[in-house]
Amino acid sequence: MDGSTYELDLNEAHTTQLRVALRRYVEAASRTIKPRGKVRPADQGKGGKSTQVRAWAKEQGLPVSDRGSIPATCWKNT
Repeated sequence: MDGSTYELDLNEAHTTQLRVALRRYVEAASRTIKPRGKVRPADQGKGGKSTQVRAWAKEQGLPVSDRGSIPATCWKNT
């Protein structure tokens, strides 16, 4: 919803209540297909852990580009 994904852990009674509350919206909705392919871990987005790993690798004199894949040797030491 609004660009965010949520996960709920509901008991049976609450699951039923949620289904009832959402039924009219689900019936009116179009079904989508989940995209296939790589899913980026949350910590590798813009400004995430990958930024920290790149900075650390550069400080250590390790070859790492500003964009693209980060060599596994850089991730091991973070």
